Amino acid sequence: MNNQINFPYQETVSTVSGEKLALSSLEGKVLLVVNTASRCGFTGQYGDLQALQERFSAGLFQVIALPTNDFAWQEPLSDSEIGSFCENNYAVTYPVLAKSTSRGKKKSVLFAFIADTLGSPVWNFDKYLISATGEAKRRFLPPVSPLSSAVIEAISEELGQKA
Repeated sequence: MNNQINFPYQETVSTVSGEKLALSSLEGKVLLVVNTASRCGFTGQYGDLQALQERFSAGLFQVIALPTNDFAWQEPLSDSEIGSFCENNYAVTYPVLAKSTSRGKKKSVLFAFIADTLGSPVWNFDKYLISATGEAKRRFLPPVSPLSSAVIEAISEELGQKA
């Protein structure tokens, strides 16, 4: 794994609402990229991710959700259903990207970056911390809460703040 590969800012991706998101709009921000699913034991972390987004709301931090159906078919919903689920159950305001694949030859550009830098997801709600300069910094496994001291301290460090 090589954490010197930079985040694919030149790419454009789709959200669950069908809007295009230029990843260049995220340049200069610390990112927490998370593979998600609506029918997982860790699904409640959507709410924790929202709380984390609100905690670091100064515009220099961004959560990005990447739904997949790769692990035990725990994301059966369509993109529009995922969007409604996230909004209605967790009041999510961070970008939720269109459902994609995290493994194999058809994995999305973001999962290709993740796999090449910090390793492919092992389950839903793997969390990947990306620096403001686009370097993959840390990985937090699914059981680690987004609100854990380890995650908050790592984000704070990347932002140059005290936790």
